[in-house]
Amino acid sequence: MLDREVGRLEGSVPSDEAAAPGPRSSAVAGLGSIPNGVSDFLFFTAVSGLLLHEMDAIDKKEWRLLFVLRRLPDEGALPWFVLLHLPLFVALLALVAAAPSTAIRWVEAAVDTFLIVHAGLHERLSARGEYSFANSFSRWLIWGAAGFGAAHLVTLLIDAG
Repeated sequence: MLDREVGRLEGSVPSDEAAAPGPRSSAVAGLGSIPNGVSDFLFFTAVSGLLLHEMDAIDKKEWRLLFVLRRLPDEGALPWFVLLHLPLFVALLALVAAAPSTAIRWVEAAVDTFLIVHAGLHERLSARGEYSFANSFSRWLIWGAAGFGAAHLVTLLIDAG
């Protein structure tokens, strides 16, 4: 990625990002454009909320709600639950580090949508006896991530025109 950025600065790497204004710079009639910093802040906060929720999920033994892992004893389910999150975290960190592009914006929109659906799933599971996210802190993490994801999704829609 660094070689690509250096090449772009030197003019040797053609790029849709270099040739056109950034994906968040187009103005929408009556709304203007969303500054990069605001949109990025919303997305980074949404992803951070998800990561914090996953930390909380270990304390709350969230694997007891998952189809396959709930059949395992806690001592066996915990390592699987943690290790299954490794590819998720790697993908999210790679996404955050990636240069802005149309493809990245689509992936960000997918993450935003996931956060909203994830909150809905938690709401649906809240009636189960093994659900342990009913405290205000856990709910704040889940719904906060979804709220910031929804706000970021709105910025993407506004900028898409």
